[in-house]
Order: sequence, then C-alpha cells, then structure tokens
Amino acid sequence: MANVFEQGQQGKDRADYGKYLTGYIAKELEPEYGSGFSRRQVELFRQFFRVFPIANALRSQLSWTQYRLLMRLDTEEQREFYIAETIKNNWTSRQLER
Repeated sequence: MANVFEQGQQGKDRADYGKYLTGYIAKELEPEYGSGFSRRQVELFRQFFRVFPIANALRSQLSWTQYRLLMRLDTEEQREFYIAETIKNNWTSRQLER
C-alpha cells in the first residue's frame, strides 16, 4: 500500500492519479469490508501514512480516533507532546480533543 500512496505525492499528474487510486481502492474494498473502507477513510489512511510513516513507532495505547485527532496538529513536536500526555493521563478522545 505504501507505494500506492507515495505515487500521489509528486506533482499534479501523480496527485490526480493518487486521488484516482484512493477512489479505486475504496470502490474495491468497501463492498466487501464495509464503510470502514469508504473513500474518506482511505484518504485518512493515506494521511495517516504520511504523518506516521514508521509503523513500529506507533503506540498501541492510542485509538484510531485519537490518531485522527493527532493528525490535525501542525508539527511533530506537538504530536509527540499530546501522544505522551494522552498516554500518561489516560485521556479519552474527547479529553484529547479539548
């Protein structure tokens, strides 16, 4: 999957192709696996991969919802701070969002 998403990051033509691919992937997966693989979800997966490219650095204590909130932050330093605080204080997604 990584190569599919990386193709959408270089230049307009490739960005258009990346958009096409996310739509195509969703079209193929959603009927079999449900709304968790809608076009929007696949785009979120792509964004997740770009923000957190090193899978073994992910924290199992965080939920998908918490990671989605963390993806909105501008810098890696902000993300690291809120990851640490969320784990240390056992924050829910709502607490993290506040």
